[in-house]
Amino acid sequence: MNQEKVLIVEDEENERTGLAELLSAWGYRGETASDGVEGLEKVAAWSPSIVVTDMKMPRMGGLELLENLAGDSRTIAVIVVTAQ
Repeated sequence: MNQEKVLIVEDEENERTGLAELLSAWGYRGETASDGVEGLEKVAAWSPSIVVTDMKMPRMGGLELLENLAGDSRTIAVIVVTAQ
């Protein structure tokens, strides 16, 4: 079983929980955040190796989150998705 940690950052609850359930079924360890600010907090506390983030969210969007993560010394793969 894959033990990669994946953080899902998505403001829409149904999409966030749906992605978390799918990743869990695939064997990943998942955690969620409702926006970029919460996502940064979870990255610091939980150290995921992959972040899946929505582009447009309140408080901090996906691109700003990506910019903040780029300064992190850890290697984190980031996938940016959008419904736009």
